[in-house]
Amino acid sequence: MSNVKKNDTFVLTVFHKKLAYKVFKIEVVKPEDYQGLQVEPDKDLVTLITCTPYMVNSHRLLVTGYRVPYNKNMAKNIENADKFNNIKQVLIIIVIILLIVLQFLFLYKRIIRIKLAKKKFDLSFYRLDADGNPVSSVAFQLFSKNKKVALKRDGKSLIRHSNDEGLVTFDDIPGRLYYVKEATTNKNSGVIAGVKKLKDKNMTFYPTKKSKPFFHSDNNKLWIIR
Repeated sequence: MSNVKKNDTFVLTVFHKKLAYKVFKIEVVKPEDYQGLQVEPDKDLVTLITCTPYMVNSHRLLVTGYRVPYNKNMAKNIENADKFNNIKQVLIIIVIILLIVLQFLFLYKRIIRIKLAKKKFDLSFYRLDADGNPVSSVAFQLFSKNKKVALKRDGKSLIRHSNDEGLVTFDDIPGRLYYVKEATTNKNSGVIAGVKKLKDKNMTFYPTKKSKPFFHSDNNKLWIIR
């Protein structure tokens, strides 16, 4: 109501009848001041009242209008406003439902992450050369999924080396997603690895489209070819 100006028109519905009033007076008064609410003889007036300022509510805003004919243009404007308000309410309901669904999905994923983290897995894979031969003594390091945190165990960085068969094993790590990379390559040459679902029994690679030629998984066996 604070946006109402003089000469604006508002409409009331009284016993299913539309009554139109044009604003001619706007006042801000103290709560105990009732002068603007007094009945004026032989005048068809209506005063709307609300608290002001917003969230402070120390005063009262009085908007007074006098009776004017209710015409077709007003009816059309009200009809359009009602349609707009209905659409607005539907959109608000849709947004609320979407927010609830998103919140539910967020909580569900959080619960899954917590349950997965309580389970322990081994991340094992083979390091092979371009001809499929095992490569030994290659160092791999484990990071958080976002690549920013180098993970540690007993105060030492989680680094494992490939054995004579090319096998690399990060043993007994919590169920989640990690970023694993060869220590001698640049920081973006690794791969996301781990588990996503409670039913997963083994960790696997989740390579990008660009890195798929290097990171392979088949029948729970993982290998890297470079």
